[in-house]
Amino acid sequence: MLNKVRKQERYNYLLRDIVSSFIKQEIDFKAMVTVMRVETPDNLRSAEVFVSVFPEEKEDEALHFFKRKKNDLYEFVKPRLKMRFLPSFSFEIDKAIKLERKIEEISKNK
Repeated sequence: MLNKVRKQERYNYLLRDIVSSFIKQEIDFKAMVTVMRVETPDNLRSAEVFVSVFPEEKEDEALHFFKRKKNDLYEFVKPRLKMRFLPSFSFEIDKAIKLERKIEEISKNK
């Protein structure tokens, strides 16, 4: 069981690094996009990628970028991931980072 969890964690980190490289290479608008984490289910058939975008006003543009480039991402990942199948990717803005910023802001204003 522990080996399975570790394998999944390594897989998630590998996907995070690959997706980060893709973003650095392909991003075509003025924003800083950071892959915060990747979560996959036990069967590794899907990957939920959580990103942070700065400035926040560019979040919608970033999500549109990911939808538009989904096939390119798939082709980028294919030779770098030695698996029988590739996960289907979905992207979300990492709300945990936004919450951290709000908490920091509130604590500074006290």
